[in-house]
Amino acid sequence: MADRNHTKFKVGDLVVLSSYGLGLKSCPKWLTIFPQTMGYIIEKNVGSTYPFKVKWFSNDDFREVSFIHSSRELKSVRYK
Repeated sequence: MADRNHTKFKVGDLVVLSSYGLGLKSCPKWLTIFPQTMGYIIEKNVGSTYPFKVKWFSNDDFREVSFIHSSRELKSVRYK
């Protein structure tokens, strides 16, 4: 089933993993070890089960990789 919340994010949005996303067994271990890890959406594929391609980056680990996610696995970064 395609993700119904595909309009929740747009390309360029800054995101982090939601608590749901962090709890998934398919979540890369280093994303859970470094909670400061943020990413930005680089691609959106409407109609797909996992419509968002996110480029992840971390100051702690200097990694920069991409993974695909559903909107349920992501949440927006809040600015204060």
